[in-house]
This record gives sequence, structure tokens and C-alpha cells, in this order.
Amino acid sequence: EVLDLIEERMRAIAQNICAAFDAQCEFEFDRNYPPTVNHPAETAFAREVMAERQVMDSQRQYLFEAERTARLESERVALLKDEFLATLSHELRTPLAVIVGWAGVLQRAQDNPATIRRGVDAIARNAGLQAKLINDLLDMNRIVTGKLILDLQRVDLSALLDSAAEFLRPLAIEKGVDIRIDTHDGVPLELDGDPVRLQQIFANLLGNALKFTPGGGAITLTAQRRADAQVAVTVRDNGEGIDARFLPQLFTRFSQENSKAARVHGGLGIGLSIVKQLTELHGGSVSGDSAGVGQGATFTVMLPLRVTESVGDTAAGTLAEAEAEAEAEADGLAELETDAEA
Repeated sequence: EVLDLIEERMRAIAQNICAAFDAQCEFEFDRNYPPTVNHPAETAFAREVMAERQVMDSQRQYLFEAERTARLESERVALLKDEFLATLSHELRTPLAVIVGWAGVLQRAQDNPATIRRGVDAIARNAGLQAKLINDLLDMNRIVTGKLILDLQRVDLSALLDSAAEFLRPLAIEKGVDIRIDTHDGVPLELDGDPVRLQQIFANLLGNALKFTPGGGAITLTAQRRADAQVAVTVRDNGEGIDARFLPQLFTRFSQENSKAARVHGGLGIGLSIVKQLTELHGGSVSGDSAGVGQGATFTVMLPLRVTESVGDTAAGTLAEAEAEAEAEADGLAELETDAEA
């Protein structure tokens, strides 16, 4: 993406330079070398010299602007990388510190059932947070490298949405946020998809809404069959909302609205990017909108009831590649075992 952006900016700079060069070349030549009827050879030579000088000047300016653009982009990418590494280290360290701390407490409180129960719950909760963080990073890597596996089958979307909501309901109750589900007529909604990845999509959206909705707020999850053979699933909250300037970067990897929000709410800024990639792998689309800061946010996922042949072929090809890699790994392990026995 960075290289594409640099190339696009360099192309725009080159076009501007060429236009300026043409105009300046004509102006300079007409001013310094007016046509002479008696000496046409001198006129032609002078025109060539001026043209070569203008070409060299424009090339030098072009290279200068290209180097400046590339340097600024490199500095921006380096800053993003530093911010990401700092956030990643914090997100990994925080639950680990809780786990280590409670492990020490449990070693000293072997005869206190209440403390043991609290410690086990805290360790389990923070271990789950760390596992989710690592799984998100692995999923992002699989998506980028095209190795994510989709296990397509008929899915009851209503039951899947209930499951995603129930998974986050304990956290919502603890925070004082109400999660409401509305599937309108209550008729089961069936579509083609990977149930694990679909649940990941809606759990991420619900978790994101829960993260930015204060106590006393509400999150509404709705699903409705559309006339164009699609299902629209909407996650709406009345939380902090989104600044209009950040909406274009909403689904960009590692992007967060501001560093303060990242410190307060945590996260790496990859959850919504994963949602977008998984939705598109199912042949659907996702969009996000907000009336502004303090006005809540709405995310809408559009999914086809039946996946197209290209989506099925992509999933099947990815699955075949994964199975081939697994067989190769198994063969390698068998060879190692044989060598060890010898």
C-alpha cells in the first residue's frame, strides 16, 4: 500500500512538472531566441539547447520531489510501526501482569475459596484476552498472505447472532450495557458461510461497540433479509461516536482515532480490518457511519444468502493448499521420527 501511494504521488508530481516544463520552455525560447529568418540553423540549434536544459532542470526537480515524498512516507510508516509495537507490547504485557500477579496470590491463599475463585476467574479472563490478541494477529497474517481457510456451509444466522451476543453478555452486564437482538419476524435466516468466521465478524463488531459504549448505554443487533438476496446485519450503539475525519480510515489496519483512545480502551486497531476482510471473503461488504462524537455509531454488514462460485472456489483452493501444507508437515515429522529411531 505504501509503495502504491508513493507511485501515485510521484506520477502526479511528474505530470505537473511536464506541464510546467512545456509552458516554461515555450516562454523562455520565445523571449531569448526570437525567430531569425536569415539564420534558420542557429534558431534550430538554440531551440535544441534550450530544450535539453529544460529537460535536465525538470528531471532534477522531479527527482528532488520524489525523494522528498518517499522520505516523508517512510517517516510516516516508521512512526506507525513504532506506535504499533508500543501498543502491542502494552496489550501483551497488561493481561500477563494480571496472570502473574494472581498466580502469586493463589500460591499464598490456598485455604481461601473465595480468593481462589476470584483469582481463577481473573486468570481465565486475561488469558482469554491474550489468546484473542494473538489469534487476531495470526488471522491478519493469514488474510494478508491469502492462507485463511473458509469452511463454507449452511448457517443459521439468527442462532449465530444469539451466540455472539451471549458470548459478550457477561462483559456487557458487568459494564452496565444492554445488548438487544432484533431479527424482526423471528424466521430463521440461513445463508452460506463459515460459522466460525461469521461469529468472529459479529463478535468483533459487538465487542467494538461495547468498548466505546459507557455504562447505561445500549447496543442493538438487527438482522433483516433484503429483496436483493442479501442479509443486512446492523450493530448500532449510543456510545462515544466517531469523528467524521476518521471515517475513511475506519477499516484500515492498525489505525485508531487517537492515541488517547488507544490507551483508554486498548486494542491494536486490527479488529475492524479483520471484519472487513472476512466479510469480503464471504462475498459481502461492511460499512460504518456515525453522526459525530458523542452520537454513537452504526456498522452494517451485507452478506449474500448464497455465495458465488468464485467465493466457493477461493475457499476450496485455500483449503486444498492448507491440507497440502499439513500433509507436508506430517511427512516432515514422520521423517524426523524415523531418523530419531535410527
